[in-house]
Amino acid sequence: MIKPRKNQLFQLRGPPVQRLLNAEGFNEQGTIPFIILPKGEIYFRPVKREGSVWVGAVAGFGRPFGFEEEPIAEESYYNHNIYPVLSEYFPCFTNLRPANMWAGFYDVNSLDATPIVARVQNCIITAGMSGSGIMKADSVGRIAAALFDDKDEATLFGNCSISTPQVGLVNRSVEQEKFVI
Repeated sequence: MIKPRKNQLFQLRGPPVQRLLNAEGFNEQGTIPFIILPKGEIYFRPVKREGSVWVGAVAGFGRPFGFEEEPIAEESYYNHNIYPVLSEYFPCFTNLRPANMWAGFYDVNSLDATPIVARVQNCIITAGMSGSGIMKADSVGRIAAALFDDKDEATLFGNCSISTPQVGLVNRSVEQEKFVI
């Protein structure tokens, strides 16, 4: 139930980007904030020290599941899936092309989009973060530590507890995650 999905990021630079990087009134850094567009599942993040904006799309948008030994970002993906929506919302991106690109994989739990934390023989497996592992890392780590200590319950942040089998492979009992960024 864990499947790889390619995710790609594109770096944009140029005078139009400088205007966004020097936008007062949003935050202490004097730049635009991280933005998620309401259509097309496109997001971008300013990186003022690089003089650039990194742009991507949620991994599921226009992408099949699949694995490549050496994932390579595709400028055509930017041109056909990201650029039309991005430039419509922010005309300052018109005619900007990627200065740099990167590709990697999300491990997507296609069953319920919730992480799997399970003991399988002598291994503890944590997988299926579905692209939001950084937000789930604390809880996943606490559950993995409880499994390592042969505990049936893990104490999460805020003293909430969870049954370790609840997020495992056997006796799994979690709701479908509906808010995946």
